[in-house]
Amino acid sequence: MRFYALWLIISILGASCASTEKTLSPDGKPLPTHFTLESGSVEKKAKPLPDYIPIFVNTYAGEQLVGRHLGYKGWDFNKDGVIDMLEVLDADGNVLRRAYDWNRDGTVDEVRN
Repeated sequence: MRFYALWLIISILGASCASTEKTLSPDGKPLPTHFTLESGSVEKKAKPLPDYIPIFVNTYAGEQLVGRHLGYKGWDFNKDGVIDMLEVLDADGNVLRRAYDWNRDGTVDEVRN
C-alpha cells in the first residue's frame, strides 16, 4: 500500500495529458500527446547502500513512442521493497527535488528542492 502512495505522488508531480490525438509541430514532427511511467529493474545493492529503482517516462504522440528518459530515481534504504526517497529529474538527469517518507507510512513527509 505504501508503494502506491509514492506512485500517486509521481502522478501528481507530472500529470499527463489525456488526449491521444496525434498533431504535428510546424517542422512536421509529432507533438507529444501523453506519457506513461515505466519502472525499471531494481538494482539490489550490498548494505549499507540503498536499492535503486529507476522510473522511466515514455512520451507518446498518439500511439507512437517519440521519447523515453529517466524521470525519477527511487531509493529503498531499508530494503523492504518500498521507495523511501524519490528523486524527480529533469530531461538532462539533474535532480529537481527529492521527496522523503521518513517514517515509512507510505506518505511523503518532506520535499526538498
